[in-house]
Parts: sequence; C-alpha cells; structure tokens
Amino acid sequence: MAATTEGLIIADISKKDPKQIVFKHHTKDVHRSNSLSNNATMYVAEDKKHRIYICTESGGVNQILTEDLLADQLEFRHFNTSTGLPSDVALSAVADGDNLLVVSNNQIIIL
Repeated sequence: MAATTEGLIIADISKKDPKQIVFKHHTKDVHRSNSLSNNATMYVAEDKKHRIYICTESGGVNQILTEDLLADQLEFRHFNTSTGLPSDVALSAVADGDNLLVVSNNQIIIL
C-alpha cells in the first residue's frame, strides 16, 4: 500500500512473477460519498485491530471499510472537520492502544 499525491495505490504482491503483480489505484470520486476524501494521501497507519487509516493532505483521515483490499472500489469512513476533528490536515498517524494519534500542522489529534 502506498500513499501518493495522486491517490492510494495497493499492490497484490502474492505472485512470484513480478509481471503478474496487480495494482489498484484509488482516488477521490465526487459521485461517491464514501470514496477517498482527497487524492493527496500522506500516510498509511494500522491499529491493533488491523483497521487501516489513510491520512490525507486536506481531507482528514479515511478508514478503509472494505475487507477485500484488492477490490475495484474501496469504501471509506471519513474523519474530518465535519465529523468533529479540529483540522482536515492529517500528515501521519500512529496507533496508541485503542486510539489513533494523528499528526496535523501544529497539533496531535486523538481519534
């Protein structure tokens, strides 16, 4: 899984032949409210319950809800200013017990 400025990229590297590696590219889709909230992804974090979170430049934090990470479309839950976060800037994150500590511009946010 890779965070890029052009969206989230997920690769299936289970094949031994590099030519058979399958890449999935996920971006914001204005027609789907549960798509990635921003294409500028900054960081990928996983908590102790194996939930995966994507930090974005100005779309807050996106939790992947889809169980199959190689699905053509992923569904996300958004955590941002409209859901109570003090900032939509999420530079990185780390799991701490049951919390996710999110680094923003000048603050650490507990999610």
